[in-house]
Amino acid sequence: MAGLNMQQAVGVFIFSSGLIALCGLTGWFNLIMRQVPVPLAAAMLGGVLLNFGLDLFLAAQTSFWLVITMLGSYLLLKPVLPRYCIPLVLCIGIAGCGLAGSWLGRGGAAVGHAAVYHAGI
Repeated sequence: MAGLNMQQAVGVFIFSSGLIALCGLTGWFNLIMRQVPVPLAAAMLGGVLLNFGLDLFLAAQTSFWLVITMLGSYLLLKPVLPRYCIPLVLCIGIAGCGLAGSWLGRGGAAVGHAAVYHAGI
């Protein structure tokens, strides 16, 4: 949202969430989605998921053991507990960050706080 101040950005997000709610409550989303060809929707989803998959290799450059631990736990848990696999892998990732100390940023500040500080919020 470059070029907008905080109030304008919040206003845009509130307006867009209102439009999304309107589309969902009125059934317009269903009508719109019926018009989109299935191969096109699949290609768009594939494009989005491709970025997530490729980001795995970027993350492995800086946090190799965390990526291996989470990927391994996913592969082990998926056949056994398919319903709870993703939340458990998230918990394993959070625990791995805590144990490795990678939850902390520069100067011992939590990474989330550092991100908020750098964003100027």
